[in-house]
Amino acid sequence: MEFRILGPLEVADEGRPVALPGSRERAVLVLLLLSANRVVPAERLVEDLWGGKAHEGAAGALRVFVSRLRKALREAGGDAIVLTKPPGYLLQIERDALDAARFEDLLTEGREHAARGDHEAAAARLRQALSLWRGPALADVADAPVARAEAARLEEARLAALEERVEADLACGRHVEVVPELNHLTKAHPLRERLWGQRMVALYRAGRQAEALRVYQELRRLLAEELGLEPSPELARLENAILRHAPELDTPGLAARRAPKQSQVSVGPTMFLFSDIVASTRRWEGDPEAMTVDLARHDELLRASIEAAGGEVFSHTGDGMAAAFTVASDAIAAAVAAQRALAAPPGPHPGRCGCEWRSTRAWRSVAQGTTSALH
Repeated sequence: MEFRILGPLEVADEGRPVALPGSRERAVLVLLLLSANRVVPAERLVEDLWGGKAHEGAAGALRVFVSRLRKALREAGGDAIVLTKPPGYLLQIERDALDAARFEDLLTEGREHAARGDHEAAAARLRQALSLWRGPALADVADAPVARAEAARLEEARLAALEERVEADLACGRHVEVVPELNHLTKAHPLRERLWGQRMVALYRAGRQAEALRVYQELRRLLAEELGLEPSPELARLENAILRHAPELDTPGLAARRAPKQSQVSVGPTMFLFSDIVASTRRWEGDPEAMTVDLARHDELLRASIEAAGGEVFSHTGDGMAAAFTVASDAIAAAVAAQRALAAPPGPHPGRCGCEWRSTRAWRSVAQGTTSALH
């Protein structure tokens, strides 16, 4: 006989549904299932059934409910399931006869596989665990205080299993597949930051860096409006890693909840240096040979100035280059050195640099200029 509480209460015998008596009998069954194979005092059952407002004949009514429940289970082939054991009653079943117990066992197995690095097996076990759910736990008997508490505990376990299944899918390289699901999950559970981090990782690995960064800003606005808070340090580090195209983000199995390895860029305030070549598109079209020479010189001088000042290049696309510094004065020194080098013989170079101070709280402009302004 199977007992199911991961959704509306159900009892089945060899796949056939078992008809249960009224709501009180169903509530008694739930209370006994929540303490399966343990004696539940009759006094506690009365307290839970009537919510502290038991009438004089409550103990006798409880005996009637138990009798009706026994009869329904016995008629379905379930003998010796509800036993009288002073000072109350005991529901005697195998552990795997209860779907909630099977769910928790599968969740444990999934976590063990993940800990060993077997992410495919972990994802399979976690999917199996989640497939046992048919809706909100104890949906039709959630009025009892004990049932409410257990329903909340089981729902938290379900969400944890869902997050860990997504983590396993990300580790298996299924980032494209989980993006739509994570878009929905972050709307359904907007305060679960791990889901937001997983969404950022999935988008980044799918080649959608800008969207991943927008997701972080979306969460920042939500937390600020709802709670007056900032995202966790872990998510701030993840955003930083995405900005830098950190190599560890491309590694399967990166947990969104873990802090990405830090390079020279700190989680706190950071100075960024940006550089490009003025009117590069027009120059490529008008004189590509000269532009090729200018680009090579620009890249060589910029990298030398950045490395000499202790910075780190985290983006280099076309004629655009971006670097990060943990000390603002180092970034400004690198920008000034680069502009002076670009202006030195064999002649002025059309490159330009700018700096921007960034913290986890706000962006604010510190210095921005063209070749002549910083020279």
